[in-house]
Amino acid sequence: MQIMKEKDADILMQWSSYASIQRWCHGLLHLTGLTPEEVTDRLDKLFQFCMLQGFDPETVAAECRQSPDKLARRMFYLQIARDTPANLIVQSFLVHNGVNVFGDLICMPRTLEQVVAEQGKQWVRPQYPFDRAEL
Repeated sequence: MQIMKEKDADILMQWSSYASIQRWCHGLLHLTGLTPEEVTDRLDKLFQFCMLQGFDPETVAAECRQSPDKLARRMFYLQIARDTPANLIVQSFLVHNGVNVFGDLICMPRTLEQVVAEQGKQWVRPQYPFDRAEL
């Protein structure tokens, strides 16, 4: 049993040095404002998820970002994480590593009129140079 724990510790040390892990932790600390303890908790959950599933976090990020079937890989990993405590953590890890986990945009309004037509007046700020009543 001790050998397995030593092996796990070696794997976790290796994973901790990955660029994808460093990028994610840096983002959690400096972009989202989490405390070091909160980052450690999320890191533990990600590592537990990866160990349980047999995934290497660097490979997960790389496949979702660069492989020819990156959309299918993204869906695969997100589906597996969906009903686990690591669901949002896996999403966060991927987002901080440049993966769009929200799906591809089908259309994007180009004008304020299109925004109002598709989403409603509440999305138009009153300081725009036309009268909101016209919309």
